Amino acid sequence: MKYLFSIAFLFCITFNGNGQTQSDKNKEFIKRYYAAISGKIKTPELLSQFIRDTSLSNQVMIFDSSFPGYTMTAVEMISEGNKLVVKAIMTGKHEGLF
Repeated sequence: MKYLFSIAFLFCITFNGNGQTQSDKNKEFIKRYYAAISGKIKTPELLSQFIRDTSLSNQVMIFDSSFPGYTMTAVEMISEGNKLVVKAIMTGKHEGLF
């Protein structure tokens, strides 16, 4: 059975410029993040490319152990300055403790 989640994430990200606006950079980062981890088993090596906070990485891996290889699709992104809110759909099969 598949479960559907709708979760909003807030990412605060800081970039140094190369002509892109801060909002564009934030959105591109999240697109790369979702493309890299969606539908894949989340390992520390994979997550370390995007997440510096070990406790956040651990939370992602715990969630992945309950819904292995869950997918994430960004539905809407709103960005201002170094803040970004993502409305996403997460889909996965519940196979572990949650």
